[in-house]
Amino acid sequence: MSFFKRIGAAFNSRAGSFVFYALAVAAFFLLRSASWAFGWIPNYYPLGEAFVPTVFVLIILCGLTSLVYLVMPQRIREIKALGIAHVVSCVLAGALFVWTVFLAFALDHGLSGLVRNWPNVIPFLAYFALLASIPFVLLFFINMKKRTQVIISIVVAMAVAIGLAVPYITRAAASFDFSSYPLVLDIGDGYYSVVFATNSNSVGYLIIGGEVLPNDHAGRMHVGRVHNFQVPRDALDGSSYQVRAREVPALSSSYTNFGATIESPVFTFRGSDHDELNIAVASDWHNQPEKLVQAMAHMPPPDLFVMLGDYSSGYHSENDFIYNIIWAGAQVTGSEVPAIFVRGNHEMSGVYAAQIFPQLGLRSFYYQVQRGNFLFTVTDSADDWPINRTNTAEFEAGTIASTSPDYLDQQLAWLADLEVPDETLLHFSLVHIPNFDQEREQTQQQFFEQLQRLGVDMQFSAHWHGLASRFFEPYEEHSRFIVPLPLFFAGGPTDGYGGEVMASMVQANADGTVHLLGYDSTGRQLQDKTIALR
Repeated sequence: MSFFKRIGAAFNSRAGSFVFYALAVAAFFLLRSASWAFGWIPNYYPLGEAFVPTVFVLIILCGLTSLVYLVMPQRIREIKALGIAHVVSCVLAGALFVWTVFLAFALDHGLSGLVRNWPNVIPFLAYFALLASIPFVLLFFINMKKRTQVIISIVVAMAVAIGLAVPYITRAAASFDFSSYPLVLDIGDGYYSVVFATNSNSVGYLIIGGEVLPNDHAGRMHVGRVHNFQVPRDALDGSSYQVRAREVPALSSSYTNFGATIESPVFTFRGSDHDELNIAVASDWHNQPEKLVQAMAHMPPPDLFVMLGDYSSGYHSENDFIYNIIWAGAQVTGSEVPAIFVRGNHEMSGVYAAQIFPQLGLRSFYYQVQRGNFLFTVTDSADDWPINRTNTAEFEAGTIASTSPDYLDQQLAWLADLEVPDETLLHFSLVHIPNFDQEREQTQQQFFEQLQRLGVDMQFSAHWHGLASRFFEPYEEHSRFIVPLPLFFAGGPTDGYGGEVMASMVQANADGTVHLLGYDSTGRQLQDKTIALR
């Protein structure tokens, strides 16, 4: 027997079929456990958002092919084309298994992912064992008497039906509640956006000093899970407020047919006049908001939360959006101090990216905020996946992953039109990617020239996953252009896209000094030093 015939015979044996069936099942669950990567996969693979569903279909087809061969090996051996098709499906199952192992454990970043990402895989092990045992059940089943086969078929069908129905029954029985208490964003121009979320569709209300403000648009109540309200800063500063939601049943087409009504606790919002400011700063927590909250718990209560981008790895579900932005922000601020939102490159791609702007109630992705003696200039850096697209409207909405020269030029023109602020203000620049545009050195230079003209004292940045500061030293690592400002990196994960999460606090004083604190989610202190910016 030739070498190739031996290989084919090994694939088409029952043992070979079982091995590759098991590999296909493993690939299915490994891909499920790698859902953290679904947001960026479309940017590197063909078919875009359809790539992951297509891979799932291929895995299922490979598994079914091996399963059919296990049940009817003799019949399939008689048809040469079916044997070849089975060999092809086995090879594909093996390749998909290898690819999903690399993806689930992030092995392109080193072997540390094997330990770090096991918690993502463990919840699926029982399901893997159950599906992997199906071939053994089928082999016994085909040799049973007809009556026994009928009884087992009925029992299995009922079990499958109940298994499919239970998640929906559980979801229907879940009580209506808040997914997140309010996050108050300072969006510039003297306005806040108050954002909160519920676990099912609802209409929302904001209550300030007894006045009830409905979340309506052109006189029509907004129905959804996320609600935002734009209110003047002076209406909320120093005031007590709460939010209310009324459930709208899924099958109801009438806004008068409400379900339960819930109200948040009453929050007392702090004012904006500060000579000293505790600024909580965080970025790049990539699907780990709980660890971010753990890290922040080791620092003093903040007066402001600066959110510097990359909260997820591309938004592919509303759940990601709620928990990685709104929930995390509300937890850190306690709903009683404001936050400033900066978009990261991972918020520029994924099917849900276009919703970030309207759902958060933003007016722009670049703006200025003044709080007491402190000024913050927010800019929106270019994506680091350089796809040749220049549609400014789509880029602003976050619906494409691209650099956009027109969009960056708009920001440079906006910066050039800003008046030089009072020199007594301590001025911070907030931008996710430190050099603003990684692809064009001229744009970088123009950006920093404007920041220097505006008297920026210090820049907060992210993107490179670290907690570090460079003061009065050019920062050249990861950058073709030197950042000519004191630079502070907010933190992020300790290991690629996993591990612990680092967070920081900048305790700023109007006299020009800043005290830098940093902790990870285990409570380990990473930074504790004072710097004089002036």
